[in-house]
Amino acid sequence: MLLLAHIGITIGIFFVIGFLMPAIKPHIKYRYVAFGSLLPDIIDKPIGRFLFADSIANGRIFAHTLVFLFFYRW
Repeated sequence: MLLLAHIGITIGIFFVIGFLMPAIKPHIKYRYVAFGSLLPDIIDKPIGRFLFADSIANGRIFAHTLVFLFFYRW
């Protein structure tokens, strides 16, 4: 996980969105954006390293796809 790349790219995207749409700029909380950019890795890395170490040893399992697909419907 490239910590600064995850946070920097995501905050940069939200900065551009806030610049292009000034109405939503006051509603952007960069602390939550930074945490949200790391959340898939915070969830998937321990699962991949400990539970699926023999078969799926990478860090892109559930939170990178399935969890956020479920929350999209809400």
